Amino acid sequence: MILNEKEIILDMLITQKYMSKAYCSSALESIDKQLKNCFIAIQEDEQLAENELFDEMQKRNLYSSKNASKNDIKSVKDNFSENKEN
Repeated sequence: MILNEKEIILDMLITQKYMSKAYCSSALESIDKQLKNCFIAIQEDEQLAENELFDEMQKRNLYSSKNASKNDIKSVKDNFSENKEN
């Protein structure tokens, strides 16, 4: 099976997301502070790589997203505030 450009980059993005989640879980479950900080640093690197892939996909018109409206942003903030208080 031969993958096209979009499929290859999307696969890379999915893999980066998976890795980021794995490092996040590892950091949360680490008792040793030095090991926890190591996992956090690696996770931050994974998130930067995710952002680079996402940006590249947008540049190549392989992934489109719309900007959130002010109402959308307000709604998310309100929901977050409500959930935080409960």
